[in-house]
Amino acid sequence: ASGTGLAVTADATVGGTLAVAGIQTNSALTNLNAGLAMDTSVFTIADTTGVVSSVPTTTSGNAWTIDGTLLTTGNLIKLIGVDATLDTGASYISIFGGTNATVVWDVGESGATTITPNVGTVTALHLDGTASTSGDLLKMTAVDATLNGGKYLNFLGGAGAAAVFTVAEDGVTAITGTVAADNMVTVTNNIATTGDLLILTADDDTLTTGGLYLNCLGDTNHTTSVFSIAEGGATTITPTAASVAVDALAIVG
Repeated sequence: ASGTGLAVTADATVGGTLAVAGIQTNSALTNLNAGLAMDTSVFTIADTTGVVSSVPTTTSGNAWTIDGTLLTTGNLIKLIGVDATLDTGASYISIFGGTNATVVWDVGESGATTITPNVGTVTALHLDGTASTSGDLLKMTAVDATLNGGKYLNFLGGAGAAAVFTVAEDGVTAITGTVAADNMVTVTNNIATTGDLLILTADDDTLTTGGLYLNCLGDTNHTTSVFSIAEGGATTITPTAASVAVDALAIVG
């Protein structure tokens, strides 16, 4: 049938293809039991799985825009998964990039996040706290009582991906160099006036016997104390190079 002003007031079934050249307005629920496809592949929703695919055909503009300007207590995006049943390797979010379409950003089980840049000159993670006032630019929270060998921070380097800088339970920090010619720690402040370049603070009254403010270990086993500062500032220098000429303390004026 053709014509204008067509009205269907009862149930109707279209056995063939229905072409609508103008705007279609639906005032009630629309059931699309065979899925949805816009321009064949630009935007699709699979019929039985609900899998959504969006393939923009333009090189400019935003592929997706979600405007939460009026949002108050809701979520702009909510992703729900069950860690216990999420298969190994499955992710909540995977972002692919590079010419080989490799994963560059991934959120997996329990929110575990992995960032893997595929360009050598980019910054993997940049936190800009220009507008920060009393907030923390980075905050990591764990419970020391239940943390068992895990680290707050663990930097891996060297050919064998060994730990070079770690922050563990109770803030215990370890720096382990992997290159013989490197300086382990360099503290530079060429404009310091009344400030201290390094402050070590402890309470002499509660410092356990044997605890030290500073302890330098030497000798071949790296367990012998060669220089230490203990309670009350008591300083001990113990050279271990007995076979060579070593000045235990040299003051040059």
